[in-house]
Amino acid sequence: MEKEGIIQKSRSPWSSPIVLIKKKNKKLRFCVDYRKLNSITKKDTYLLPYIDEMLDNLEKAKWFISLDLTSGYWQVEVKEENKEKTAFITKFSLYEFNIMLFRLCNAPSTFQRLMDVVLEPALWKYAMVYIDDVNIYSETFEKHIEHLKSVFALIKNTNLRINPEKCHFCTNEMQFSEHIVNINRIKPNPQKVEKLEKLPSPKTITQLRVFIGLASYYCQFIENFAKKAAPLNKLLQKDV
Repeated sequence: MEKEGIIQKSRSPWSSPIVLIKKKNKKLRFCVDYRKLNSITKKDTYLLPYIDEMLDNLEKAKWFISLDLTSGYWQVEVKEENKEKTAFITKFSLYEFNIMLFRLCNAPSTFQRLMDVVLEPALWKYAMVYIDDVNIYSETFEKHIEHLKSVFALIKNTNLRINPEKCHFCTNEMQFSEHIVNINRIKPNPQKVEKLEKLPSPKTITQLRVFIGLASYYCQFIENFAKKAAPLNKLLQKDV
């Protein structure tokens, strides 16, 4: 990472610990535990878009494009005076990051603000962005190509890079935030629903709270959800 300019040697008075997380393929992922840094960081209150509003905006669309930005957060450079705060210690040396990491508490808000500025001329007209996921939607194929060219030009002007391997172009169906969106229809992602159905019956308050939270994500697809969930929510109350 040092050769690639992602990190550099540091003389920072700050230092966060390294954490190695085992991935599904049994390889180790290098992470830095920024919980202590995040706890004393002044929070950025810039709001992320509401998923329900974004889904409503896709209702009339017939053509979809999903763009994925290459290592999205890593395309944002950390201000020079803040780099020392990202420092971490190894047995070889103390290092600090030159780029923004997703584990920093203000990273999502920072990147969302950036993308809102970059795509401002197209936002909510034919393009939407949720952090580093850019979606283009159109009612006709001809307009779709025009919209794609417009968004590409906006992204190119800021030197942001797109990962073509994770992009999906000119489709009639799109996966968006745990939902499947196609012509005149929005439905839950079947794979996510299957995982929800396979969850064991909650036996503790924590497990029940998790289950209700997951089910609530798809509440608009469940008839009388509030009424059905009321007995479960009551169990979360004290002295029940």
